[in-house]
Amino acid sequence: MNRNLISRILQISLIMVFLISALVVTVRYQTVTVPVLNAPVKAGDIVQNSQISYAQLPAGAVFPGLILNGAQVSGQQASVNLDANQPLKTDEFVPAGTVRVPKIDPDFPYATSEDMSKIRYALPTDLLHADGGQISVNDYVNVQHRWSAKGSGLSAMFILQRVHVIGAADKNGVNLSFVPDPVANNKPKSLGIYYWYVALTQDQADMFAQLDWKEVYLYKTDFDKPLLSYGGQTVEVASTGSGTGIPTSTPAPRPTPIPIPIPGASATPGLGPTPGLGPTPGSSLPARVTPNPGPSGSAKPSASKTP
Repeated sequence: MNRNLISRILQISLIMVFLISALVVTVRYQTVTVPVLNAPVKAGDIVQNSQISYAQLPAGAVFPGLILNGAQVSGQQASVNLDANQPLKTDEFVPAGTVRVPKIDPDFPYATSEDMSKIRYALPTDLLHADGGQISVNDYVNVQHRWSAKGSGLSAMFILQRVHVIGAADKNGVNLSFVPDPVANNKPKSLGIYYWYVALTQDQADMFAQLDWKEVYLYKTDFDKPLLSYGGQTVEVASTGSGTGIPTSTPAPRPTPIPIPIPGASATPGLGPTPGLGPTPGSSLPARVTPNPGPSGSAKPSASKTP
């Protein structure tokens, strides 16, 4: 190999090394411009355009949810306390005027003070059993029990009303603090939700444990709707509150049991604060049932308390 050839190979090698080095430096030190706050902001404050500055961030540090445009921040309300000169995330802001829910339970941000003493009950669900997918976390629901008994056909009765939905979980058991907006692709609100967490007293949770979850149907409600009743007796109310949808600390009065005569029945069952949960022979009115194992292989509701 002659000297000229060796010299040319060395030159080409040096050029390649230079080009590769330049490419590495360009990629590694490439930056993006992101908006930051030029002063700390407290949760609930509305961010003004004058509070927004810009900073350089390595391109490799970009992450999902990072805000890249100041217009996404201007006029928005901070949902948490924010420091100055820090990258901003979409989940740190809500539309101006949003009423903040006090997060007194870190695992269930929408739990209220009334929910604190209650059991966080995990109830399996699907679109059919969740009002066609229109339920979201922080909604209140009425609970209907539907069951079939041999020779008597299908029976149904609301067993609890104004139950607070305080959380949700996906099929992997990941606890979700909110349900995404359904606007995109016109998807139902609760698509992808496999469990609802509802706030129940111990007695109410014991009552739910006797039922196959496929017999339990949830219907969205609010405090402006009238209370449900059978024969003049109000169905048990799980939560109390005003038209704002935020419970108060004063519980609703429990109704006095009213005996309801049943033609042809040997005994006259009374409907207490919690309506009965199963059919009485010869009657269309439900009475309490024994635990229902449900279909083979079906998921069962479970009660769980927050650690």
